[in-house]
Formats: sequence, C-alpha cells, structure tokens
Amino acid sequence: MSKRILIALTVMLFSGIAFTSCKKEKQNVIPTASEYLAGKWEMSWMAYDENTNKKIDELEKESFPGNQISLFFNANGTGYFAYTSIYPGENEQENFTWSLSSDDKELTIKTQDNGIGIETMEYTISELNLDNCVLEFSEDYGFGVDITAWVGLVKQRQ
Repeated sequence: MSKRILIALTVMLFSGIAFTSCKKEKQNVIPTASEYLAGKWEMSWMAYDENTNKKIDELEKESFPGNQISLFFNANGTGYFAYTSIYPGENEQENFTWSLSSDDKELTIKTQDNGIGIETMEYTISELNLDNCVLEFSEDYGFGVDITAWVGLVKQRQ
C-alpha cells in the first residue's frame, strides 16, 4: 500500500512540474509612442535657445507659475489644448488633430486657425516615456536667423 502512495505522489509531483514548466511567460510589451502620448499632459516648462547652441540649458528654461497649459491626446488622433489663466475669463480651448511619423520621432499637430486655414506645427520628440515628454520646435527663416525651442510636458494621471 505504501508503495502505491509513493508512486502516486511521484506521478503527481512530476506532472505538476511538467505542467508548470510548460506555462508561457508574459512578454514585456513596450508601449508605442502613440500609446505613451494618449492622455492628459501639462506643460511644466518652456525653453528658447537664446545662446544658439541647440541644447537645452537650465538658464533658458521658463516655468509657468499660475497659468496652466494642458494638452489632451486622444488615441484616435484628435485632441485639444486647454489654457487656464490665473485671470478670470481668459480660459481657452482649441481642438487639433495629431499624427506621428513612421519612425515615431516627429509629432505633427494641426489646428484650425479661426477660419483662415489650417496651422501645422511640427515637433521633434526629444524624450517620451510614461511620465515626461520633451518636444523640440525649430524653424529656419533662411536669413541666418533660426529659432529652436523646447516644451517640457508632464503626464497627468487620474
């Protein structure tokens, strides 16, 4: 009788090991840039390249005390800017559409410009993760004068 129990326990032990060793592990899935962008972001700082070195210097960063600028990116490629001022009655909201380049390094935002036409803004994504996004904007006017600016965004969680 004890031999049967020992055999049964051995069979159960090996079948338990066999079933658990065949279990598939979950793969670590890295979100796409679109998935990272979806949601609410608040502007925390802006920097202008005053010394024209094409780098963000701490002295060039400006924060936005009191005023709140938010960007809402919907997964379907739509969204809106929301500006909340410290002064009553100066709140604004503007709808936009957005898209990413095929390599997820360029963000294009298009807004309707009060009936005049569509304004297109193109940004290079310098940083994008679960918590932070840094967008770079550059414009060359062809006269030796160009502008480079950065916007720092922080993801807001509900």
